[in-house]
Amino acid sequence: MNAVTEVALEKIRCFAEKQTVSLPRIALLVGENSTGKSTFLACCSALAELSCNEKIDSYDPFNVAPFDMGGFETIARLGSEHFTLAGRIGEVGVSFRFASERSKPTEQTATVQAGKTPELRFERLPSEGMWRLTGPSYDFHHHVGEISFSQFSQWLGVAIRRGHFPYGRDTETFRQRANPTEGQVNQFCRLLNHLAEISENLLPAKPVLRAVSPHMNAPARLTREIPLVSSMDEFDQIKDRLYQAGEKLGLFSQISIASTPGGAYAIEVTIDDHTHSIVDAGLGACSVLPYLKTVIGNSDATALMQQPETRLHPMAQALLSQLIVESEGRYIIETHADHFIKRLSICIRKEELSPQDAAIFWFEKRGAGVKIHRMDFDEVGNLINAPPNYRAFFIRERKDFLGFA
Repeated sequence: MNAVTEVALEKIRCFAEKQTVSLPRIALLVGENSTGKSTFLACCSALAELSCNEKIDSYDPFNVAPFDMGGFETIARLGSEHFTLAGRIGEVGVSFRFASERSKPTEQTATVQAGKTPELRFERLPSEGMWRLTGPSYDFHHHVGEISFSQFSQWLGVAIRRGHFPYGRDTETFRQRANPTEGQVNQFCRLLNHLAEISENLLPAKPVLRAVSPHMNAPARLTREIPLVSSMDEFDQIKDRLYQAGEKLGLFSQISIASTPGGAYAIEVTIDDHTHSIVDAGLGACSVLPYLKTVIGNSDATALMQQPETRLHPMAQALLSQLIVESEGRYIIETHADHFIKRLSICIRKEELSPQDAAIFWFEKRGAGVKIHRMDFDEVGNLINAPPNYRAFFIRERKDFLGFA
């Protein structure tokens, strides 16, 4: 599976110092508001885009729906002239350092290490009109006039991944166009050999991500577009699993999409043997549908979820966490729900989930910055290596409630 398994950020918004996070199958992001959890999810999305960038006509990895990070000035930490995003996707490690060019992030330096091949390093030399490519035993300067791509990730994801190497992979063409010295020809040949190794080990396709955000407004009772899915055929494929998931959460026992003679559509659910519009079933049932759809179809993807507990009763929150444990895909979940964490502990204690497959990442405010702490589970579901200030607010509230303050 081409999954994002490690993310490193530096000088991105509240992340001043380099933060490196290794991601298990289920990662919960917890912390106060405005501590960078949504930014972290957006960076996971951007890293997936950059790792196998096949977009030739456009370049905007930081603004892929539902994430909207803006331009360089709104991504980079205040006062920073550059920022770095790096990580691992399967067997490929990448790192990108960005600077501002007309207020947009531009790749200034980058590295890629695919499989067991040595690392390839890229550096943009704008004053010389060159790309500098370095690796084992070579240091090659490639003229930008010979490159059809504005960014290194595009060149890597489109050309190199498909075996389209500089100068048509031909030394005579290189001699004719660049008039090189024999030493430069030798460097070129070593570059070609290295690119051939890398090409065989690059990602076969972009990692599959499914990003889901909470609906802030109640859905319309009737809509001119088919709700929730792109077609009725798609709905027919998932409806049985969807209503089984809804039943498990105690929200509804059946679900259907009804059409009206006027060409409008509505989602209907069955509750206590009575059929209702999803709008009349409550905001919890409405808001959870995109999350349920993602969970039941998440066998080959990484789901990026923002607050799936929104508007759900605590019991339904815990049962949604249980449903996630029982599914097959990978998850990075921003949450404020204790019931998500507790249910993971219960599942580990019942041996329904391996402790190695889950972790909690606490985003702690430190002055103007944020520190990410990883907390793991032991074999009976207890959190281990929790930092001293974790859950300090809840402890203070409990003491106040009991009159110990």
